[in-house]
Amino acid sequence: TDFLLVLGPLHSGQEVQGVVEIFQRPGGQPNTQRGYLKFLLRMCELASDYLKTRKLQHLGDRQALWGQLEAFTRAVHSSLDPRETAYTLANEGRRLIQCDRVSVAIKHGRKCKVEAVSGQDTFDKRSNLIVLLNQLATAVAKTGEAMWYTGDTSNLAPQVEMALEEYLDESHSKTVAVLPLKAKPEDENDELAVGETIGAVSVEQIEDARIRDGMLQRVEVVNDHASAAMANSLQYNSIFLMPLWRSIGKMKWLVQAQTLPKTLLALGAVLVVILALMFMPWDFDLEGKGTLQPSIRRDVFAK
Repeated sequence: TDFLLVLGPLHSGQEVQGVVEIFQRPGGQPNTQRGYLKFLLRMCELASDYLKTRKLQHLGDRQALWGQLEAFTRAVHSSLDPRETAYTLANEGRRLIQCDRVSVAIKHGRKCKVEAVSGQDTFDKRSNLIVLLNQLATAVAKTGEAMWYTGDTSNLAPQVEMALEEYLDESHSKTVAVLPLKAKPEDENDELAVGETIGAVSVEQIEDARIRDGMLQRVEVVNDHASAAMANSLQYNSIFLMPLWRSIGKMKWLVQAQTLPKTLLALGAVLVVILALMFMPWDFDLEGKGTLQPSIRRDVFAK
């Protein structure tokens, strides 16, 4: 080329992140050309400082994200109660995703019903917003695929699009994502096996329609942990007579070393009373009030 080439590297620590190329018109004096190079190197130093700062900020954000993820994982897997797990998912998931609202729906039969909404201890399950969200979660759960809405509904299934439009008319959200919760497949070695859909989690942004950097990854992480935690809690509570077994398990203090003699003494006393009631004869007298009546009764009248 007949142009003057001025090249400057962009450093980030000990690594070179890129090179700035400038094609300058030929014919300049050597001093002018060295001025071009000096100016470019100075600009590259400023750009390199920016890259270093951005890299450090990225590492700091990643470290903070790992801390948040660890806290989220510990909280969401700490309980086996489906309702408590749903509330933990909604509130901790909203804090991790950094969105406006997260809702968790559990599948009952063929329909999904919202069990928890972030930031709300109680909510009216018959309200229009919750009823429409139930319909949207049910429609998405039937498809088995995640739904993302940022203003365009052309790529959605008709039943999902209809339910979404009705929900948007009521909620006025700018961004809505509904992801189905799926249990682990029975055959984990089969890569093509798909687990059963057990619910759905919805993520909403009310004012901002833009998807921030890293939001998709955070939503996927929340969805994965939500699927595992909800599947475990539902499977645990589906065991036959689980409330009875749980109550019996809470009574283990009766057989501990300190209380075992008292427990055996109380059981012995109860057994003695039961045997006494079964084998010892005892008089059983009944009292009752009555009126003496004649065995033969005649009505006598004067002539």
